[in-house]
Amino acid sequence: MNQYVTAALLRLRQQNHDLFRFGEYLPLRAVGKRADKIIAYARINHDDVLIVVAPRLVFAECDGLLSQSHAGFWAETEIIIPGQLNQRRYRNALNQEMLTLEERLSLASHQGGVLVLMSD
Repeated sequence: MNQYVTAALLRLRQQNHDLFRFGEYLPLRAVGKRADKIIAYARINHDDVLIVVAPRLVFAECDGLLSQSHAGFWAETEIIIPGQLNQRRYRNALNQEMLTLEERLSLASHQGGVLVLMSD
């Protein structure tokens, strides 16, 4: 999974050079049952926004099968989306799904708790 996410980020970096070079880094807060098992941040440059959410230190708890029961594993775990980032459309670079984010992003509905979202 790490290689897949890294490859997606490298593609986005080539396509959005200024966002990665000059964009402001904004850590995002996770809340809920497994908040300590998530890293989440945004990069912001003018109207361009990248949001990355990835699990950390979880394999011992899920026997390495993070995607097998992701809904149950990530139940009650959410990312707080700040006002300037919510109510916007994003494309998930991992599966091309379009999302409109609200104030909270539930991880239970996303495969493996991994998201790479680029503003649309």
